Amino acid sequence: ALVGAFLRILFQFSLSYLLITCYLLAFILSKFTSIDFLSIAWESGGVTTGPIMVPFVMALGLGLASVRGDKTTEEDSFGLISLCLIGPILTVLILGMFYSPAGGSALVIPKIQSMSDIASLYGANFPAYFKQITIA
Repeated sequence: ALVGAFLRILFQFSLSYLLITCYLLAFILSKFTSIDFLSIAWESGGVTTGPIMVPFVMALGLGLASVRGDKTTEEDSFGLISLCLIGPILTVLILGMFYSPAGGSALVIPKIQSMSDIASLYGANFPAYFKQITIA
């Protein structure tokens, strides 16, 4: 989605046509996506509005627009976040069309009655969590 936003700046594509096309595609894909993925797909666009992503994308966009040297630098950088927002939505919608979960396991919530129960749960699960973090 970020590449698409940069190509829009580079080749002067109309922002309104791109947004209408992308969101129309998202609405069409919503019709064919599993209901289990529908809400999370539309919610996934929120990842582009974080405190790290917005300044990063805006700085890149302004830099690219200023390299072109037109008088429309401010106009070119407009709409970057909205174009980046559609990427995760489309990705999860497409995932929902092809992925069918095979099942899952029930989550067991332990009964905690004292602070020692919390400490023992933490101690018992710490090695597994540490291994997962190390692998990641």
